[in-house]
Amino acid sequence: MAMVVDELIPLCQRLGLGRAPRQIGTMGISMGGYGAILFAEKYPELFSAVASISPAIWTSYGQAEGANSRAYASAADFAANDAVTHTAALKGMPVRVASGNSDPFHPGVEALAAALPPSAVVDFQKGCHLGPFFIDQEPPSLAFLGRHLAGQGEGFSNRALLWSGTVVVRSRTFGDARGSRAERIGVAAPVSGRLPPQRRRGPR
Repeated sequence: MAMVVDELIPLCQRLGLGRAPRQIGTMGISMGGYGAILFAEKYPELFSAVASISPAIWTSYGQAEGANSRAYASAADFAANDAVTHTAALKGMPVRVASGNSDPFHPGVEALAAALPPSAVVDFQKGCHLGPFFIDQEPPSLAFLGRHLAGQGEGFSNRALLWSGTVVVRSRTFGDARGSRAERIGVAAPVSGRLPPQRRRGPR
């Protein structure tokens, strides 16, 4: 996280991206979706909006250790980085979370959704932890960030958007259900053109 906060974002700002009063958003898929939520929780003064697609969320240290013994260094490490128990930090921030009903991480995402502020947008629909669902969710997630970072119809011109963890611009390195923690961080280029309208399910 220090690399992104202390090096990557300042580099982007020197290039004119995300420089105040411009806003910064974070977005990720799978382990990167977990990372995007965690970034927003730990640095709410830095990030103004977050979108998470199929986040790899475990609800206990035992569950995480059973899936991947190297996922967390200790129970204390898990507690410090538990996205579900730190959602109070997201109050007032635009949040969008999407998950497929057949995703092995879906129970964890349901726990996350239940803990999110009432204003959060939660999109649960048919799908699994696979590329087709990820790709299908990218346009509405980008549209969501676009509306909150740049205003309706303005696109992402001169706004910084961090794709966290499993996406580097358009090169995809997807995590898997075993919880691979291999992470890559990149900066999305400005997006032009119109994006599809936001889909929303339920009161969230």
